[in-house]
Amino acid sequence: MLRAGEAPRECAQRELGEETGLTARLLLYLWEFTGFSKRHYVFLAELEKDAQAQPLNEIRSCRWFHPSDKPTLLLSVPTRSILGLVSDHGDLLDTRGTMQFSTDEDTDECKSST
Repeated sequence: MLRAGEAPRECAQRELGEETGLTARLLLYLWEFTGFSKRHYVFLAELEKDAQAQPLNEIRSCRWFHPSDKPTLLLSVPTRSILGLVSDHGDLLDTRGTMQFSTDEDTDECKSST
């Protein structure tokens, strides 16, 4: 969540680190997406080739997944829509064709860190 006076890019980098322990080498702003009650700023994160996410804070688990696995994931409607838009642009995926996601302990909702 954006803190007072925090830019969306700063928030994305902070949240990525707090929830997965990852640090993006580069964050590319893609678009803004308005869900039912939240505004989502969507970034593409360039990570180190051997980056491994660790579940931290409210995150229960993290793993890489292929976009074709999306129907099997428990996702909120906005998250599913964002992943659909991202996966429609295969050039945004890593060389394995995968995305990172983390699961929130409280809601079991998957959050992407593409």
